[in-house]
Amino acid sequence: MTMALRFPHLPPEIAAAEKTLKAAYGEAVPTGQAKMARVMWYLGTFAIGALVGWGLLRLGVVVAAEKDFWRAGTTAVSVLSGFMVATMVFTGKIEAAKSLSMVELREVTSKINHLLLYQFGTLANHFLCILAMFILPSIATKYPLVGSGGAVLSLGLFFVSVVRSVFVPLQVIELHRFTHAAILRDKRDEAGKDAGRM
Repeated sequence: MTMALRFPHLPPEIAAAEKTLKAAYGEAVPTGQAKMARVMWYLGTFAIGALVGWGLLRLGVVVAAEKDFWRAGTTAVSVLSGFMVATMVFTGKIEAAKSLSMVELREVTSKINHLLLYQFGTLANHFLCILAMFILPSIATKYPLVGSGGAVLSLGLFFVSVVRSVFVPLQVIELHRFTHAAILRDKRDEAGKDAGRM
């Protein structure tokens, strides 16, 4: 049952977004084992960032109420968000579609679907990180104990954002290598046919 059926007055763009995400998630993360691996990877990355953040907070390197520090972090994640949106726009284009067999086309579309979903998840983490860093100084000024926990949370989210952003170019390289191999094979076949005609 879709969200559109549960909430008939939901705007069509939200219903379409829910349907698209559900379909993409089902294709990109088809098994329970894959889902668990992704959740564990996210939580593990977050835990490392939070632990490092806690250490920096204890050493006094990071101060929860320091506006300039969190403003710099917000700016950095905003830049990463722009990069992510630009990457998502170009990820779905398959320049070598004519050179791919049906099996290869299915495989590359599956890779693209996975990459787009990964980028969407990374973008969502960026937004959470920006929100946490944006409100943290105000909270830390009024409630120092809550601010310390918020700082650890923010640094954990920041670490996840950086790590996930590092993996996006590697995934794009993998995608391009796959399509380039198909183009090279296609050109090699053409050259072989031309040599056979001579």
